[in-house]
Amino acid sequence: METLTKRNKKYEEYIDGLKSIQAIYSHPLNNFQKRFKNLYWLLRVAIASFVAYLFAVIVADLELSKIIAGTAGFVGIFGVIIGFIIYNKKSQKKLHEEYTDKVDENNLILEEVQALDEQLKEEIILRIITEEAGPGLPSQDNQEQYNSFIEKKSNELNDRIKRYFGRDLVSSDYVTYLLIWNGELTMDDYTYRKSHYEYLKILEERNKNL
Repeated sequence: METLTKRNKKYEEYIDGLKSIQAIYSHPLNNFQKRFKNLYWLLRVAIASFVAYLFAVIVADLELSKIIAGTAGFVGIFGVIIGFIIYNKKSQKKLHEEYTDKVDENNLILEEVQALDEQLKEEIILRIITEEAGPGLPSQDNQEQYNSFIEKKSNELNDRIKRYFGRDLVSSDYVTYLLIWNGELTMDDYTYRKSHYEYLKILEERNKNL
């Protein structure tokens, strides 16, 4: 089926896009997260050290000037660490926004895939209905009778496929059912490969002449 070929090419483009996005952004985003954890840990160490320093000051009874100098040093350390935390979070947010924009852009391809899925679903339904009806298929010259027949048989077929799989259907189920209906695919094949892109590629290879 030409629609199946188009659908698979678009889906491959979508997957390649995701891989490319992950390759660019995954490592830097993880580094930002690790850096934040390290800075947060360093801040906790600095706070604990400052508390220990205050206890030491009380015990040692240091001069006021030394206390002020020590406190100023810790405040400076706190300021530097907090500054790095803020900078890290802002940089992480900016990079994450870029990542989200790229993902949203790539998702437009997925919308095309979903549209092709729906088109493929309708083609498969019509094919099965037409072949099962045989000579009993109303002529398209009588459009009202033909449309009524197709609508009725479509509902019946959807119910049959849903009972067959025992769950709510997704568009790719119709490709699977077509091959099962043709005797070209077993449920074991389906169970093993469902939800994988390679599965649809295999279906396409085994369904060249549809």
